[in-house]
Amino acid sequence: EMYGAAVGFAGAGLLLLLGAGSLANPILFPGGEGLVDSLLRIPLRLFDFLPEPNKWLTNPETAMISCVIPMVWAGMGPGCLIYLAALKGIPDDYYEAADIDGASFIDKILFVVFPMLKALILINFVGAFIGSWYAASGNILLMTGGEMDPEVEVLLFMAARAQLCNKVIRPALEAGKVVISDRFLWSSVVYQGIVGGLGVEEVLSIGRVATRGLLPDLTVLVDLDPENSHSGLDEDDRMESRGLDFQRRVREGFLSLAEEFSDNFALIDGGGSVEQVHGRVIEALPQVQS
Repeated sequence: EMYGAAVGFAGAGLLLLLGAGSLANPILFPGGEGLVDSLLRIPLRLFDFLPEPNKWLTNPETAMISCVIPMVWAGMGPGCLIYLAALKGIPDDYYEAADIDGASFIDKILFVVFPMLKALILINFVGAFIGSWYAASGNILLMTGGEMDPEVEVLLFMAARAQLCNKVIRPALEAGKVVISDRFLWSSVVYQGIVGGLGVEEVLSIGRVATRGLLPDLTVLVDLDPENSHSGLDEDDRMESRGLDFQRRVREGFLSLAEEFSDNFALIDGGGSVEQVHGRVIEALPQVQS
């Protein structure tokens, strides 16, 4: 069973290598060029001394992936710091036990590090991919058709959410795991339904189709006045850069949902230190059986 996991990781790495190679091949070695010519021209293309032979953003077949891949890479980069911090939390006893069993360096990675960090890796990768996919969609739509309407926003979010539910969340729940997400259907209800004017029931109806009726058992809503939190917002983010009035309406929308669906929400005071807010969140969580 252990070697089966190792073969699985190796196979996934090989598929990733082949996928990256197939994407990089037309960039590094354009059609009609010999291998030596392409190798000699790579530095010139990297520094824009030669024009790029492929029009990636104007080609419908490559425009989306050309935007998504760099954003996924950028999104996963900060995750490396999270992994390094998480590695410090793995008890030394695990490594000592692996040494006693004669485990190699690769064995420790496969059977100590990966099992301890796989949830963190999965969450970070899925979050980076979905965020990058949505951001790339926004960039392309902005370049071709102007600012997105709420109808476009909600359908883009629901498409990503449907894939997330089908491929990640539902299989994890069926395996008896606890799933924690930084946002879910209620975010679309507020941003597009309440603030965007599409209506709560209308967005919920689309959401029920996308998630096939899947809703969180508990939504933790950390409440903070936008005037106190606005200094930490990303002014380059399309949502966060809409100003204080927009943020106030978003807050009012979430608070109205928390009042209407009080059995599904835990309202947390977001004032104070990170440690204080974390303590309030932990107190609000139900006890989960391991």
